[in-house]
Amino acid sequence: MRPWLVLPIFCWATAARAADVGEIAVIADPGNVLSAISIPTSTYLERAACAFYADHQDRYDAIFVYTNRTLNAFNRNQQGWPVKRAALGLGRDLWPERSERFCSPRLRHAVKMGDIGSFPDDPDARYTAVPTFTLTGVQLMAHELGHQWMAAISFLDGSGRRRCLLRGYTGGEEPGGPIGNECDGQPLSSFNLHWSYFFSTGSVMYGNELRDLGGGRFEVSSPNPKFSPLDQYLMGLRAPEEVPPLFLLETGALSPESTEFPLPAGQTEIIEGERLDFTVADIIRAEGPRDPPRDHCHWKAAFVLIHDPDQPPTAAEIARVDRYRQRFESFYAEATDRRGSFDTTLKGSGIGTPECPAVGPPILDAGIRPDASPDATTSDDAEVDDDRGSTDRGSNPAPSVDDAGPPAQQEPKVLGLEDACACRDTGGANATPGSFALLACGLWIHRRRSSTRR
Repeated sequence: MRPWLVLPIFCWATAARAADVGEIAVIADPGNVLSAISIPTSTYLERAACAFYADHQDRYDAIFVYTNRTLNAFNRNQQGWPVKRAALGLGRDLWPERSERFCSPRLRHAVKMGDIGSFPDDPDARYTAVPTFTLTGVQLMAHELGHQWMAAISFLDGSGRRRCLLRGYTGGEEPGGPIGNECDGQPLSSFNLHWSYFFSTGSVMYGNELRDLGGGRFEVSSPNPKFSPLDQYLMGLRAPEEVPPLFLLETGALSPESTEFPLPAGQTEIIEGERLDFTVADIIRAEGPRDPPRDHCHWKAAFVLIHDPDQPPTAAEIARVDRYRQRFESFYAEATDRRGSFDTTLKGSGIGTPECPAVGPPILDAGIRPDASPDATTSDDAEVDDDRGSTDRGSNPAPSVDDAGPPAQQEPKVLGLEDACACRDTGGANATPGSFALLACGLWIHRRRSSTRR
């Protein structure tokens, strides 16, 4: 090859590595991202973040990662992954810091959204790629974001007994374990990170709305899942006194039925059980107060579409991701009762909403203590959320992978930024390596043109 051809080809390859199409970051797989889509979600998201931050500044609190590669039931599963612990008092006081692995001091949450082809054109249509799933496409997005804060809490009843029945019961382990690591007589790892089917929440984090008919009978419905008042307290958007009293049903023996998806919108059923009332104060007695008590209401997010180098996304695929991006901004405001807002522009230029404007610095290390280390409920490879598999009533649900992890004495792996992703200097420089490469390309082309004119 002629030497003078090398740099133009390098320039083209560098420029083609990532391209923003409107507000969507379209990234060709550098070779290690999509190959990790079937292994622990943290690895896939870390590599996706690396590829994204190679050409984008560190200005986002969350990233939503899609692909146009067609996936299957085994690797399509959507999952939300906290990069930083949101706060104390959420049942995850010892959640480890993972910023190094995601190549971003600011990023707080990463979401694997799977393949855009599995999502309906209309974000408000039901997502059907998971059998019996009842949330819409945009509600599923909110659900995965919700794992930044939920659902790992317990509460203390009037006798001081620790209760976890507000969460889905996965089971699969024998009672026993470390002292203080039991709830309702079961290991904590027997309860997943979704609200129970029998908990009256009306939440995108599952649960239903329950209407007390008297005599131990209750009407179940789920007309419009959103972020409930309890969710909003955990998110730092409400004070404890703003959360109404709570209740759930004890239906007898612990059952995997509690892990089921909410009822579809428009349907109802009648169930029987014993009402168990409690309040946020009972949660605080078990978990401690939320610290910090409030979070910034406004978040910045990036939408990323990763593709195989030889299969760039079509205009229709990019447009579908953009529809979800735009709908998520309006839905999040609605779902938080106008207490929260999202800016999904790549430049971070969104102004938020009148109730939650884009003002003030982000909380980078909310509630994180420098001496925090993982405990038995966290793991580098633990799945935060797993929404694959059928959980229809009367069937045996696919086990939900909880946050059970290594014993408390096991130290987490610590990687330097250069080892974690080798993508850029995250010390605050505005220019990325991609920017420098493109600048060099531009200067070279300018000089070539000038020389030909002489």
